[in-house]
Amino acid sequence: MIHTQYSKKTIKLKAENKAYLQAEAGLDIDPDALVIGMVSRITETKGFPIITPILESFLKEHPKAQFVLLGTGEIPTVHALEKIEAQFKGRMKCFIGFHAFIPNHIYAGADLFLMPSRMEPCGLSQMIAMKYGTLPLVRQTGGLKDTVQNYDPITKRGTGFSFFNYDTTSLWFTLEAAYNLYHQDKKTFNKLRVKVMEENFSLARQAKRMTELYHLVTGEKVTVTARHDV
Repeated sequence: MIHTQYSKKTIKLKAENKAYLQAEAGLDIDPDALVIGMVSRITETKGFPIITPILESFLKEHPKAQFVLLGTGEIPTVHALEKIEAQFKGRMKCFIGFHAFIPNHIYAGADLFLMPSRMEPCGLSQMIAMKYGTLPLVRQTGGLKDTVQNYDPITKRGTGFSFFNYDTTSLWFTLEAAYNLYHQDKKTFNKLRVKVMEENFSLARQAKRMTELYHLVTGEKVTVTARHDV
């Protein structure tokens, strides 16, 4: 369901999906632009109160950034996003409504996946983005904090970018950190792509960890049998 299939061994083919997404969204075909993607309900809990106030300024000050969104939700926020979109022809696109294939194209074609939720008990989108080698940028809340390790510029380790305070300043500086890493150290950015594709959030792995914890606490051993008929 994407333009060009790829794996961590053929990660360079991701660039073809980026070009396809840019063409599909009417963005400038620019391999050097940082494409920021979102697939989300357009609601307060998904972080839009801290996205829309800075989006226009961020795009103005960072000419090598593009933004593409798929979603539907609160009408005032949709109108605010469309107003910003009108100012950035070739650099911003809002797909409002349901589109069967566009989510996959965003996951595969974006460089960064934006998910600055106010609250997120678990969250699936950040894990889907990782499987496509798209680095998530999240707020440290709920499952987002559990699944995304913030990039450390000293050790050069991490599985994405994250911030704690739910405000525009924190989001701005985290976006800027991702933008700068992408443009100033592509080698490290590409290594992180491969790293996130190796992340494993399967139920089998989590069950194993839970039984190990149970054994540590109680001394009793538990055997987990995988069932494929459920």
